[in-house]
Amino acid sequence: MIDVALSFLRDYLTTEIDSSVGVTISSLPTNPDTDNTTDNIYITLLNLEEERVLKSQLKYRPYSNTAVRQYNPDIRLNLYLLFTAQFQKMNYLTSLKYISEVITIFQGKNVFNWEDFTTVCPPDYAPGLQKLIVELYSPTFEQNNQIWQILGSRMMPFVLYKVRMITLHDTDGDYIRQTEIVQGINVNITTGH
Repeated sequence: MIDVALSFLRDYLTTEIDSSVGVTISSLPTNPDTDNTTDNIYITLLNLEEERVLKSQLKYRPYSNTAVRQYNPDIRLNLYLLFTAQFQKMNYLTSLKYISEVITIFQGKNVFNWEDFTTVCPPDYAPGLQKLIVELYSPTFEQNNQIWQILGSRMMPFVLYKVRMITLHDTDGDYIRQTEIVQGINVNITTGH
């Protein structure tokens, strides 16, 4: 599902941005001066975290007309995505221009739902995506330094986004418990006064 979400965002940016610029899901080249790179905006997954605030309880799904099965709850993830603009000869002003475009595009539309997924992509492309929320994330100077040290690359124009609501669940997994549905019980509650 992470790959589908990133592919959707790549395809959305590709439709919104100048056609001469590629949008690539990849780690960054370690040496931009010597690596044979083309004009690209790179999307790199930096981190993911579980969204604990929206953690659901155990999930029940119908198994038959007379039983339900209890499964572990869905896992909701937040993805931290680094969008980096790299252009031949390290054209800094062009890189800044395209980072500004990325920011403008996600400022104009930062919530995506099923209609968006099927408009940008073929209908079977994103079967499990329900909603994506793209939020600008501003790391501190110290965090910036750590990010670029970990990536092993020189700092380039970039923007960091937190993408919320990636939901993962195992549709074929083992169930925890099966409960038979009891039918035909009538309960009358009377209050006495």
